[in-house]
Amino acid sequence: MNYYAFHIGDYKAHTQHLTPMEDLIYRRMLDLYYLNESPLPDAKKIARSICLRDHIPDIETILSEFFVDTPEGFIHARCEREIKAMNEKSGKAKASAQARWKKGTDANAMRTHSETDANASKNHANASNLDANAMRSGCEGNAPNTQYPIPKPEFKEEENPHLFSDSDTRRFFAMPMDWNPDPVELQKYVNGKIHAGKPLTLETVLGHLGDYREATHAKGESRTESEWCRALVKWAQRCLSNPAKPASKPPTEQAPLDLYKPIITPPPFSNMRGARDPELAARAKRDRLELFHGKS
Repeated sequence: MNYYAFHIGDYKAHTQHLTPMEDLIYRRMLDLYYLNESPLPDAKKIARSICLRDHIPDIETILSEFFVDTPEGFIHARCEREIKAMNEKSGKAKASAQARWKKGTDANAMRTHSETDANASKNHANASNLDANAMRSGCEGNAPNTQYPIPKPEFKEEENPHLFSDSDTRRFFAMPMDWNPDPVELQKYVNGKIHAGKPLTLETVLGHLGDYREATHAKGESRTESEWCRALVKWAQRCLSNPAKPASKPPTEQAPLDLYKPIITPPPFSNMRGARDPELAARAKRDRLELFHGKS
């Protein structure tokens, strides 16, 4: 074995009392056991195999604690279970590979046989074509040679008006003003659509049918029933996402201008700072002074 599963928890639970040297000896003995897939020999041979010739007493201690002495050698129960499981797994993998190989071989044999039959049929067909060409050449030689070649009839491809029925969703047509969508076809595009956290319904989409017909009828496009239904659902979604703004209130009527009422204009400014007329400014200053002295 070149690989074996090493369970750290199990190993530590059973070997935490060992000294570092005993732990090293035990690990090397396990590697030797898995490598040879056979019981271990006596302590001297083990010491030589794991390169620890000066530690035979420690090796004997490990053998007496973790291994069982049998006529075949020192056996380790856990190692035997792991080796048996690995061999069984390897045997199953080998059997599966052989089965796949056998299946591939049978398939190749069948393919070779089929190709042989196909080649024979192809050769037979080629021979038949040669006979047919020979017969055609003989017929052409016996046919009369006319002065003018016989014109070939021309077939003009005409559109079959009955290729698609009126109820076929693959038929192209322009949008009429009285168009009503196919409920089944429209429901396919309504399913799964969400608006405002709620599923989109067929009634909500049909509520925008009138505006949709007017807008698309003016364009003059030709689409199939499915395309018109899908476009109607998208139209309804856009209308629901961007509803029209409410009409603004009409302006209030203003009172008629009284032509006979005199218009009072403010006094003119005397400079760029916006000061009033000097006389008015002096009068205002006197009024403030009188008000100040009157209060005091």
